[in-house]
Amino acid sequence: LFAQTGNYFLSHHAPTDERFDYICFDMAQDANGMMYFATKAGIVEFDGRDWDLLAVKSAVYSVKINAGGEIFWSGARGFGRIGLDSHGFQQIELLSDSSVTDVFQSILVKDKVYFLTESAIYTYDTQQKKTASIKANADGAFLRLFELFGVAYANTDKGVFRIDQNKLVPSKINLDSEVIFYSRIDDTYVVGTADNKIHACAEDLIFRPVTMQDQAYIDASVVISGSWLNRQLLALGTLRGGVIFVNPLNGRT
Repeated sequence: LFAQTGNYFLSHHAPTDERFDYICFDMAQDANGMMYFATKAGIVEFDGRDWDLLAVKSAVYSVKINAGGEIFWSGARGFGRIGLDSHGFQQIELLSDSSVTDVFQSILVKDKVYFLTESAIYTYDTQQKKTASIKANADGAFLRLFELFGVAYANTDKGVFRIDQNKLVPSKINLDSEVIFYSRIDDTYVVGTADNKIHACAEDLIFRPVTMQDQAYIDASVVISGSWLNRQLLALGTLRGGVIFVNPLNGRT
């Protein structure tokens, strides 16, 4: 038997309330299916039917949910988490002080949350409830955070550094361009770089380029995100060319 041919099924949902800002920078989904969107107006919550807004009074650029269900956010005003008030309702909690601004990325690595600005990396330990910081100084401006096999790395304009005990340590990772996204399936990572190239990486930390059948189209579209769907299918999000589904084993679109 053969299934019918056609495109991937898509459902569209949009809030109608004027409070909601449609510009979204990040999204995450918890174990119960609740979705959270980082927007210019704050964190928008969607349960599949109803929308709600958790106001942060500034733009939110990143939202992450750890294995324990804790929700962390970062944005123009700093970084924090979503906690509960005395009545059990969700509320915004600030973990950073007033001097921290423009936190444009965050990642989760084991029991730590890393928050990134151009000049500093802030590490929040979810077990000890403490925050530490790493300043850029001579290591150059911070560009991006990424994770490989339980280790956090920082892209700077002077190369890639490993984060170890709240210090930057030179790494053996040698990429010609900034890491834009990373995604793991089993024992393999796929890493996308700013030059629109896709690399596969195993625990040896050797980056093997994936030859794409439609590299010219990918270059013109500008890759900004990517995620494994299964071992033979990778979804690439682009600025201009929509979502491109590719087989990373043979590069076919």
